[in-house]
Amino acid sequence: MDKFHPQSGELHLKEGHEETDLNIRGIILFLGSLALLGACTFIGVLGMYYGLERWRKSHEPPRTAVEDQLFQEREKLQETQEKTPLPAARTNQVKPNPDWYGREAMDEHLRRTFPTPRLQYDDVYEMDLVRTSEDNWLRTTGKDSAGNIHIPVNRAMDLLVQRGLPQVSGPFVPPTLPTAVPMVPAGPSRK
Repeated sequence: MDKFHPQSGELHLKEGHEETDLNIRGIILFLGSLALLGACTFIGVLGMYYGLERWRKSHEPPRTAVEDQLFQEREKLQETQEKTPLPAARTNQVKPNPDWYGREAMDEHLRRTFPTPRLQYDDVYEMDLVRTSEDNWLRTTGKDSAGNIHIPVNRAMDLLVQRGLPQVSGPFVPPTLPTAVPMVPAGPSRK
């Protein structure tokens, strides 16, 4: 055995290193028990999942006629969702279909299934439509059904610069704001 000389005077070790090897049998038993416990846990969780699913189905209230129709429509849509045929002109293309492809069928399905108003499913596209229509309206000249005439914003700014603001007659009177109702404390007052 080698003589061990500690560098610090406070530590007095009797042995300098471990002289035994790893216990291979203990490592194999530990890994085997770990795999067995993992498999038991997986089977237990899977059994609990199927048991709770069976319990949910047995305690579920019966569907109404509308819910039943909606369920059948969703099943039909799931069956045909991935089977939409390509138009003849697009069969030789490599690019994927755009996101709006097949939108007519989806719109028809939503129209039959849900009453209006429905939630937006493509809000970016619809917001772009609103912005484009407002921008077009601000750039055109026209007359609405009430007889009001509108001109493009750029033309209105040019006219304002040329003619200036209209003259105001009389003193400025700020609009009257409704007076605030005093708050009545709820409950007994504190002294």
